[in-house]
Amino acid sequence: MTNPDQVLPATRQPVQGPQALPQPGTQVRPGPRSMDEIEADIEQARQRLAGTLDTLVDRVSPRSVAARTVERLKARLLTEQGTPRPEVIGAAVGVAVVVGVLVWRSRRS
Repeated sequence: MTNPDQVLPATRQPVQGPQALPQPGTQVRPGPRSMDEIEADIEQARQRLAGTLDTLVDRVSPRSVAARTVERLKARLLTEQGTPRPEVIGAAVGVAVVVGVLVWRSRRS
């Protein structure tokens, strides 16, 4: 069995013991923390969690998913000026011709 220290880079090593991971940009002060500092940290964590949750809810809401899908389709089907792309017009004409021929043949027989 290999030692995880040999496999994982230093940034991916597991945390040993009950150490709190500081947020980027925060300074870690050695020694015990006051109750006010702990409560402030908890409140900051709640605010970050609320923001993350709002982002996730927006990302998976059906209305947002539908709006992103419509925007992607518009980007593929329309030019920057808002007119249909020539290849889309050609495909639509081709489909119309095929449907027309099928209808004509079905009524003929």
